[in-house]
Amino acid sequence: MLETEIYGLGLDYADRYPKIIQAITAADVEAVAQKYLHPDALDVVAVANQAEAKISVASIEPQKQASAASQ
Repeated sequence: MLETEIYGLGLDYADRYPKIIQAITAADVEAVAQKYLHPDALDVVAVANQAEAKISVASIEPQKQASAASQ
């Protein structure tokens, strides 16, 4: 309740919340993803036992591997 007051959401926010969430479209999510998620600046961290997980760094991001090898 304190957050609703701090952010000026109104006392009926808990009642309105489901409708707000249901009104979000795939296009809304895509627009936010385009704005905030930048795959070219993404770092992938995989924590696992490589022998069991069979994770290959090359399979995760081959472009970075190729550019690193040429340096």
